[in-house]
Amino acid sequence: MRLLLPLFVIATLSACGAGVGTCGNEADITGSWDIVATPSPQDAGAAALQTFSIEASLVQAGRIDFLGIGHFVYGTLTASDPAVFGMLTIPELQHNSGTKSGAILGCKLGIHVPVAMPVTDDNVDQGPNRIALSGQVTMTGHMESVASTDAADDSSVLLSGEPGATRTTFSWTATQR
Repeated sequence: MRLLLPLFVIATLSACGAGVGTCGNEADITGSWDIVATPSPQDAGAAALQTFSIEASLVQAGRIDFLGIGHFVYGTLTASDPAVFGMLTIPELQHNSGTKSGAILGCKLGIHVPVAMPVTDDNVDQGPNRIALSGQVTMTGHMESVASTDAADDSSVLLSGEPGATRTTFSWTATQR
C-alpha cells in the first residue's frame, strides 16, 4: 500500500505529460481563441440554436493550489450571434469554488459566468450561469469540450440570460489565433 500512494501521486502530477504546474499540451492558454459551438442534438430543435462562434480573450494567471497545477482564467467571451449573448466578462475571482469564474487544472478547463451581477468572490451560490464552458486542452493551440455522463458538467448557455430560461447544451472546439 505504501508503494501505491507515491505512484498514484506521480501519475496524477504528470497526467498531461508536463509534470507539476502545466499542461503538456499547452503550457499557458493566455491569448485569443476562436471557439465554434454546435448545439447538442437533443437541444438543437427545442431552442432553435444554430452553430455559433465565440471570440475568447483569455488570461491564465495566479495559482489555485500549492502544487501549481491549477490556475485562474480571466478574460472576455464575445458571441458572433447577439441572440446568444454579446460580450461576457469572466470574473477575476480568487476565493470561490470555480462555479463563478474560470480555471484550468492540468489540461482541464472550466469557465463559468453567472447571470447575476455583480459576482461575489465567495462560495455562496450565485444562481445559474449565463454560460458554462467545460473542456480540455488537447494539443498546442487547440481545446475542445468533453463528453460527460453528468449533465451538470456539460457546456451550456442561457439564450435569454434570464434565470428561468431553458439551459441549452452544446459542444465546442477552439483554436488559438
